[in-house]
Amino acid sequence: MYTVPKTRLFDTAIRQHMPTFFWGVMFCDLEHDKNIRRLDSLRNLDWWWKVPINITLFCLFIFFGSVDIEPLDAERPEDMRTYDAAVTGGYTIGMPFCMLIAALSIFVLALISQWFQWILASAPFAFLGKISYTLYLIHTLIVEWAQYDTAQALIENNGVDKNMATLYVFLIYTPILILFAWLLEWAVDTPSKNFAGEIDIEAREEKGRVKPGEEEKPKKGFCEFICGSWKFWCIVGWFAGILIITEIY
Repeated sequence: MYTVPKTRLFDTAIRQHMPTFFWGVMFCDLEHDKNIRRLDSLRNLDWWWKVPINITLFCLFIFFGSVDIEPLDAERPEDMRTYDAAVTGGYTIGMPFCMLIAALSIFVLALISQWFQWILASAPFAFLGKISYTLYLIHTLIVEWAQYDTAQALIENNGVDKNMATLYVFLIYTPILILFAWLLEWAVDTPSKNFAGEIDIEAREEKGRVKPGEEEKPKKGFCEFICGSWKFWCIVGWFAGILIITEIY
């Protein structure tokens, strides 16, 4: 397995992921502009324009989103290495640029296509969207540890073909990964977001404003409110556990 040197991890993450987050925030701002929604010009096109535009956007997403980073490309089958080299011009433009094109394409498609919005709003995709953040956070631990070791054991100890071993570990660990991500979303992510909302409400609440019939309660200071909440200490324990596990791993 190829391992990216630690000195390059931060730089690699910045180059690959930050532009995508930037474009996501930009599109969010554009869509919430009260004066004009700039993508309405695409939404209001006739169908004989919208269909080829939507198909082109989807093809760009598949075409460029299938490119892997160059160090890992050496471990891929020959046909996939040829594909990546052809798309990137021998990695002249690089995988981060391909990721950016794919992200822009799927962002625009999701915003202008009613059919695509209907698909994303369906129950399976809504569920995947709900657990997507925790799935993103833990998938590497499963993929590069449990799945990799299991695949190697199948190939070396049981003589299983590499492609079949990949299929087996995918079928075995994908349900486990989704279940684990859902449990983390239920136990950690959602309570943390709710707690953040409580902090925001407490910070905005003005002293002396109470509902009729209720007694005025003294407003707590920020540190007093935080340290007096069991949720805060659960979060501290959670991060401490993650730190210990990560260091051990």
